[in-house]
Amino acid sequence: NVEESSAGSTSGEFQQHFLTGIQSQLAELRSTVRSLRNRLEVTEEHLRRKDYKVAFAATLGPVGDYGPFNTEITLAYKDVFVNEGRAYNPTTGIFTAPVKGVYFFTLSGHNRSSKAMGLRLFKNGQQIVTIYNHPQGDRYDT
Repeated sequence: NVEESSAGSTSGEFQQHFLTGIQSQLAELRSTVRSLRNRLEVTEEHLRRKDYKVAFAATLGPVGDYGPFNTEITLAYKDVFVNEGRAYNPTTGIFTAPVKGVYFFTLSGHNRSSKAMGLRLFKNGQQIVTIYNHPQGDRYDT
């Protein structure tokens, strides 16, 4: 009987410890959900009030040559003079739309026509727009 009650006590202690662990994790999850719910409500309110503005304007920087390149590269516009909403990353050259909406992009290129030039705009890995200049002699084209 002494051995049985000792084994029963150990099993009960294990169950109690196990339940305490689950209760602790549940409390932590509830706290996280509460925090995320609050953050979501604040974000939704900002969007409802249209407080969230997204715009960027940038250039490659001072006049100079870029390329030629043997492989495709992502141009990172280093001279960023507007980055409202911080959606453009000048380190990677990638713009990430923080909210659904209509976005308007313009891009242009200028080169000496003795060499080909190609620029492409991608959205989520899919090519959307291409600008290409065929070699046409020794003149400048935009």
